Amino acid sequence: MNDKENVLTIGTFDGVHLGHQSLLKQLASFAKTHQKKSIVLTYKHHPLETLYNTVFPYLLTEEIKRRRLLRKLGIDEIQYIPFDNQFASISAEDFLQNYLIPTFHPYAIIAGYDTHFGRDRKGNIQVLEKFSPIYHYQVLQAEAFTIQNNLIISSSIIRDFIRNGFVDLAQTYLGYYYSVIGHVITGKQIGRTLGFPTINLDPAEKHKLIPGAGVYICLCKIYNQAENLEFENDEEYHFCVTNVGVCPSIKDDNEITIESHLIDFKGDLYCKEVELYFLSKIRNEETFESKQQLIKQIDLDIRYARDYFNKFRDWNKLW
Repeated sequence: MNDKENVLTIGTFDGVHLGHQSLLKQLASFAKTHQKKSIVLTYKHHPLETLYNTVFPYLLTEEIKRRRLLRKLGIDEIQYIPFDNQFASISAEDFLQNYLIPTFHPYAIIAGYDTHFGRDRKGNIQVLEKFSPIYHYQVLQAEAFTIQNNLIISSSIIRDFIRNGFVDLAQTYLGYYYSVIGHVITGKQIGRTLGFPTINLDPAEKHKLIPGAGVYICLCKIYNQAENLEFENDEEYHFCVTNVGVCPSIKDDNEITIESHLIDFKGDLYCKEVELYFLSKIRNEETFESKQQLIKQIDLDIRYARDYFNKFRDWNKLW
C-alpha cells in the first residue's frame, strides 16, 4: 500500500445499524474528499467466538451480508484482522505500533464513541490520539448516534428486539429490514398435506440470531446464483408467511424450524439460496386442538399478509 493513502476505522460492525452507518458514511465522505481509500478493519468471526469458544446465537449480520452493506455505504475496501487467542493477547499499543501503522499507513483514523481494541479492550480514542503526532495521522471521532429521547443505538438493543420478535422496532434501529440468509432444505413436508406447502430454511451462519418464536410476514428473496448473495441485485422477491418455532400442533420433536409459505408461488426451491426479510410479526406461535383449526388460522394469516403486502412500499429498506 502507498504511504498515507488510507482512511481507516476499526470495529465489528455487527448489524451495520444506523449508528454504524453514520460513522461509515463519515469515513467514506472524508476519504473521498481527501482522495484517499476508505478501509474498514474488522473480523471474519466475532471476537466473542475466540474469547469464549462457544456462544449462543447472537450474530445480526452474516459475513456475506456485512460485506454487501459496507459496499452499499461507499466503503472501498474491507480488511480482516486475524483475531485468534494470540492476537487477543496483544496490547493496544503493540497493536497500533506493530500492526496497524506499518500495515496500513493511515492518513486518518475515524473512531466511534465506543471504539476499543487490543488486550482487555484498553485501546480507545485517547490511545489513538497519543500516537497521532508520532505517526502523523489524523484522529476523528464519530459522535454517538441517537434516536427517540437520546437513546444510543446499539447492537445489543437490536438483539433484544429480535429475540422478542419485535422486528418492526429492529428495522427502526437498523435502517433496513432484518433478514436471515440460508439454504432451502427438505423438511417433513407437513405443510403440503395441509394445503400450504412451505420451504425450510437452514441458516448460512450457525451463530445467526433468529427472531423469537411466532408467525411473521416476510419477503423471500431467491438467489439464482449463490455468488449473487454478496451484491445488490434484482433477484426474485416473493411475499410469504413464515413460522419460527417448533410447530406444536403438527410436530412433537421440539426442533425449532424456519418454515415459509410463499404466497401464490409455484416451483421447486430445494437447494436454492434465499434471504428472508422479516417485515412484521402477526402473532405468537400457538397450539391448535385440530388440524381444521390450524388450517383456518393459516388461511387467516395469509389473508392478513395479503392486505399488508397490498400496502407495502418500503422496497428501499430491503438491503
